Order: sequence, then C-alpha cells, then structure tokens
Amino acid sequence: MSISRSELLEVLNEGLSDTVQWNKTFERYEHMQSGKIRLFFTDKSHEDVDVLIGADGSNSKVRKQYLPAIKRLDIGVTLIVGRVRLTPALAASLPQYLLDGSPNNIVPKSPGGLFVSLWRAPINTQVKATSTEIGDFVMWAYAAATNSYPNAITDFPAKSLCDLIRSHIASWDPNLHTLIKQSDMENISVIPLRSMKHLLPWHSSAVTLLGDAIHNMTPMVGMGANIALRDALLLTQALTRVASGHENLVKAISDYEQQMRTYANEAVEISLRAALNAADRSMIKRILFRTVLRVAQALPPIKRMLFPITKSAQHQGKIKLGTTHSFSSTQ
Repeated sequence: MSISRSELLEVLNEGLSDTVQWNKTFERYEHMQSGKIRLFFTDKSHEDVDVLIGADGSNSKVRKQYLPAIKRLDIGVTLIVGRVRLTPALAASLPQYLLDGSPNNIVPKSPGGLFVSLWRAPINTQVKATSTEIGDFVMWAYAAATNSYPNAITDFPAKSLCDLIRSHIASWDPNLHTLIKQSDMENISVIPLRSMKHLLPWHSSAVTLLGDAIHNMTPMVGMGANIALRDALLLTQALTRVASGHENLVKAISDYEQQMRTYANEAVEISLRAALNAADRSMIKRILFRTVLRVAQALPPIKRMLFPITKSAQHQGKIKLGTTHSFSSTQ
C-alpha cells in the first residue's frame, strides 16, 4: 500500500487544528528546576512543557542538542527519483508485475539498479492533497554509487538527469527508457543517501525522539515511515500509562526507547544493506544479490529468515520486500 507524503501529513493532522501551533521554529531547549522543559524559538518566544519529543526529521535540532554523537553518515550511494503518470499506452508497455502496487527491484549484473512501483498520489503536488485529483503513477528510483555520477549532479536540470539515467541503462529493455523519458520533469529529485550507525543505549530523560530524527535510514526497502508510525504508537501507549498514573515518566520513555532501538536498528541495517547492494560494482556480489532476492521472493521461510524485521512487525501488518525481475538486457 502506498500513500503520498503530503496526503499522509494531512490525514495525521486531521482533527488537531486546536492543538497544533504553526509558524514556530525550534531553536533549543533547557531543563528547568521545576522539572519542566523550556523550548526556545527563533522568534524569541518560549514554551514550558512536560515532555519534548523530537519528531523533526533527519536533521533534527533536538537530536543534535540531546545526542550530538549520533550523526547521519553519507554511504556513497545516490538516488535519482521520478514519477510518470500511468496512461493506457504506458500500462500496455510494462509487465503487470510492475503495476500491481508491489515494490520491484531491477538488478542487472552491471552497477546500478532501478526500483519501480505503482503509486497513487496527488496529480498536482503544489496544492493540498485533499484539494486535487489523485492519480496512478509509476514511481521509479535509480540507485548507483555517488562517484559513478558526474560532479555537481545536484545542479543538473531534470531532462539532463533523465538522459543520464538512460545512458546508464542503454542496453536495458526499451520500455524502461520510455518510462524514464515520459517522467514528470517537475518531480525529478537527486537524493544522496545517508544512514546511521547502530544505536546504543543512552540515559533517558523527559526528552525523546522518534522517526527519522533518531533512526534515519535510506528509502531502500521503504520502511522509514512505517517505523516512525510504530514509534508514535509505542510512545503514545507509554505516555498514556504516565497520564493515568500507572508509570513514572522517565521509566516509560526508557521502556519506549529500549524497544524502539531494537526494531529500528534492524530496519536501518536492512535498509543500508539493500542500498549498498544496489550500488555495488562487483559483478559476483551483484549476481549473488539477485539470486538472494529471487530465492527470498520464491520461498517465504527464507524471506523471513533473511529479513527478520517482518517478525517484529507482524502485529502491525506484513512488510513487502519486493521482487527482482529480469528484463531484456546484455548487462
């Protein structure tokens, strides 16, 4: 199942109009003698709170102050990401397994790889998701080692990026060239991938973190948003116990963090491994990677053994890890 980021945010914000305060930029925090935490904002205002939850994304200011040793790492892999509106002509040119909503990894013997999946998203990304028509798109992401691209690739215009990808997949199936060529040029992005080291325990307090703010992972395997939602559920349950007087605040947060680190470390490791495998230049390793993915897809017990994150997520729905298919190619 897929959902656009803007649509998801609107769903999560629904019903919170009297709770959420907008137009504030967090700057820093201080612990007060009263036990409260004082938040300071760039407009010189401040707010005293019982709990500070840093849910402020991969460049979290809360994390940088609270756990400065935990940093994002450049893993040497870059994605070029785009989308194309699914027309009857395009649908007819692509295999059905690329259009059933499942994630698909096209892994040649040569360096680089292409992720393809059907995605329902707002047609106009410049307006609120609830105010625009939702359509079917084929989302794609080309992954390769950063040093295999030209310098200053982040400055390339969209058409040049698409031309570059087509040169990298010159011997692939022509329909994949058509897929890239017909992409929406306003929605082409270059994403240098980053990840985090294994999270070790820290001294818990009334400050905590969730989502990308604490376990930033690559978009490979597509688990980041799901793990963030799992964080939110677990933390909500912990704070509910505190509010009802059944548990101490710091103890509840410590329990949340301990559980979160366990499944988050698994997810970050799987995501990182997938990203590095997609960009690996060793033909032997790539052939082995293709074989592993195919075996995992064909044999569910092997898939569960190789990707243990599915075990810890069973109560929240299965994670689909994708398929690997071969196209006509000399690579």
